[in-house]
Order: sequence, then C-alpha cells, then structure tokens
Amino acid sequence: APKPGTSGSGTPGVESVYRRGDINGDNIINALDLAAVKKHILGIAHIEGAGNLSADVNRDGSINALDLAAIKKDILGVQKIS
Repeated sequence: APKPGTSGSGTPGVESVYRRGDINGDNIINALDLAAVKKHILGIAHIEGAGNLSADVNRDGSINALDLAAIKKDILGVQKIS
C-alpha cells in the first residue's frame, strides 16, 4: 500500500502519496524502477517529482547505490522495502 508523504517542493501536480522503491508510480516495484534509479545514478536521466522521494529508499537524502541495492533486493524477494 502507498505510504503518505509530501514532495516538499510545493510544485503543483506532484503526488502527495508515494511508495518507496516505486519510482514510476505504477504501484509495483520492478525492473523499470531499478533501471530508472540506475540511469539517475549514471546521469543518463534524472528522477523528478514524487519519484525522487520514492527513489531515496533508505531516506538518507541521496539517491545512490544503496537505494539501487534495496530495490534489487525487493525485486528478488530477499528483503522487502517496508
């Protein structure tokens, strides 16, 4: 189930509800979300809006390899993102 949160940006149209790890907002954590975080880390594409909050899985203020690993573990069923 989605978890409540706010974008903090005050930008109209930004979702106020997000799920950690679900970058594209389809309510499923899958390879598309993993790829989005990987591309963000590599500087190929940037994650914006509520996806930015969802991508920071460990809530340390940065989207990095730790978040990528958490999403991968969730997809593999090793450790679910709560």
